[in-house]
Amino acid sequence: MTEVLLVNLWNDQAMGTRGIDFVARLQHLGLGHLSAFLQANGHSVGIVDGDALLLEDQAVIQRVAAERPRLVGLTFTCATYLRARDVARRLKGELGEATLFVAGGHHATLAAQAILTEPDTPFDAVVLGEGETALTLLVEAISSGRSITEVPGLVVRGGHATPPAGPPPAIDTLPFPDRRPLEEAARRGHSVTLSLAASRGCWRRCAFCSMPSFYRQTGRPRWRPRRAESVAAEVETLVAAFGGSRHTYPLLYFVDDQFIDGSERGRARAHEIARATAGVGGEVYFKFDCRADAIGERDLPLLEELREAGLVSVFVGLESCLQGDLDYLQKDTATGDNERVLELLDRAGIAVPAIGY
Repeated sequence: MTEVLLVNLWNDQAMGTRGIDFVARLQHLGLGHLSAFLQANGHSVGIVDGDALLLEDQAVIQRVAAERPRLVGLTFTCATYLRARDVARRLKGELGEATLFVAGGHHATLAAQAILTEPDTPFDAVVLGEGETALTLLVEAISSGRSITEVPGLVVRGGHATPPAGPPPAIDTLPFPDRRPLEEAARRGHSVTLSLAASRGCWRRCAFCSMPSFYRQTGRPRWRPRRAESVAAEVETLVAAFGGSRHTYPLLYFVDDQFIDGSERGRARAHEIARATAGVGGEVYFKFDCRADAIGERDLPLLEELREAGLVSVFVGLESCLQGDLDYLQKDTATGDNERVLELLDRAGIAVPAIGY
């Protein structure tokens, strides 16, 4: 029997329609990281990634029910919460009270009290913030028969918060994500996009963004980059596993909220990543996201080096061309930053296929 099943629903709202596979599939990296960490600590884990596999909710329910896990962990967004709650209710009715239902991720963390004080909530607990430590402790508590109220890093049914779980593991000690959903998606004939996280968090305070509040749960620095050598090793692993597949979209996506932070340390690390990934076998093309103020005039040589290593596009979070809007959103940027970054990327020959507004 699988101890833990981690579940992500098909985000059909993002696709705009159902039943059409017209975009390359991305796996849920958060679940991949949690699965890998739990497995490294000796636990049996499965992932049902409905979004990567284009699974209808009923198919997700059937997969989970067939495994009869001791813990079901669901992640969701604002758009998928009501469906996730319904899926959890239906599964709880089938699996009974012997199975613990836990929520996690950004929406669950920031709305934990509301979720767990609903009169008919199917969720027994919410794991707050980065979940590697708290979820592992929770699984161990279940295995030993201890109360979940003794596990740090949770909010439990009724809204009671347990003590903080403490800082998460050092980012470079984490195992590479469990890639089984991506492997299955490719076997099923779906186009897949390779993705990885070279850092966690963001150092800014945008009013519309969940990042500051989410990562505040950890007590760690707001932006935590991985070493360039670790990033290059994961890129090499991904290319070796998926690079030759006809189902792999030939573009690697760094899902970081900020690939580069604009500091001297951040610039040096970006140079190191460019040099390290340039040595990976085969052609590797990639894209990343960043703020408008993360790249300045002196970064043109860095952009050119990244382009030579395979960078083809950058998504820039401009948000608005009006200074009043930027101030209201607490972007801490100026319209001149927006103009400058677009001009620099154009000079470096790097596409800006979409900009954040």
